[in-house]
Amino acid sequence: MSEYGRAFESTVEGYLQKLLDFGQIKSFTRHPPRSPEDYGGRDFTVSKEVGGVSVERSFGVTISIRSWNRGKRLHPAHPQFCFPIGTNKETINRRILGLFKGLNNSH
Repeated sequence: MSEYGRAFESTVEGYLQKLLDFGQIKSFTRHPPRSPEDYGGRDFTVSKEVGGVSVERSFGVTISIRSWNRGKRLHPAHPQFCFPIGTNKETINRRILGLFKGLNNSH
């Protein structure tokens, strides 16, 4: 992965920390590079309280269209998000929180 990609993962981690600080998620994990989770298309796992139950969602992130297309093909069980350089924080947060939409009390 490029240095830009790793730096972007750190940016997403910062956004997740803010979501945690403001109570919009229960917890999150950034999976280490080259870990089994990373090889499985899961850069992050986020949990949120939904209807009194803790629900987890894992996903991958990239800044590269090529990596995004490859990730979707290799890891269909986990959402893969492509956020090109310049994507704003609100869009990223909305997409992450959107993983919990459609579940009871997921707003």
